[in-house]
Amino acid sequence: MKDIFKIDEKFDSYQDENLKYIKEVSERIFDLHSGLIFVESLELESDYKNAVKKLRDPKNQSWGILEKEVAGMNQELARLIRVFEGFYLTNVDEYKPNSSNLSPQKINYLINTLMIRIKRMICVLDPEYSVIKFKDKKTDNDYTMIKGYWINDEGKKVRSLSRNVGNTESSINELTMKLLKINKNNVIITEPEYSLRFRPDLRVNDGKTEWFVETKSMNIENLIRSFVMFENWKLYKEEYELLS
Repeated sequence: MKDIFKIDEKFDSYQDENLKYIKEVSERIFDLHSGLIFVESLELESDYKNAVKKLRDPKNQSWGILEKEVAGMNQELARLIRVFEGFYLTNVDEYKPNSSNLSPQKINYLINTLMIRIKRMICVLDPEYSVIKFKDKKTDNDYTMIKGYWINDEGKKVRSLSRNVGNTESSINELTMKLLKINKNNVIITEPEYSLRFRPDLRVNDGKTEWFVETKSMNIENLIRSFVMFENWKLYKEEYELLS
């Protein structure tokens, strides 16, 4: 009887969907515009004119105090890809001790689990969300409803968050403060004093560096995207221990 489990010559040209997806993800360049403008307070003191110019420029978006978290996101995805390829492309008995007790069913489960984890990291770095604008009938105020999405344990898209944001400067600042505090417990956020010739929206301090933060209405789409991004990052870290 012919061995039906024998790998034949057709394997070399086999188009593996998992590897195609991993290749696509590994080659992606994520469009990470924060929607926020950061300038260190020391720069405002030493080079006021240039610092104010940066704060007024809506194109001068950066991550500032959030830079380390964003670097951690990219690092986690890169490590996940390496782990997946190392497991997926290595004979099971060579991968690690005691791996010979893995049945095809168990291996398939591990592969699916890793794929879901990778797709959740994509939900972080390239969040899917929807924005619905509406008017409150009682107050006649304009609002924006933000809905963010996640991947559940079955690999299906589900809603991860829902939040209403008012169409005022204070509401946008409130969203910014929420974003800055999602993954940082030690952040102190205050409003700059009125004595400043140019008064940015917020002053942020993490105990190491103090930043002035400015938001612009034309960057609100990026700000919303960043908010969903960090909310999903929080979900990810609650679910998994980060790779090292």
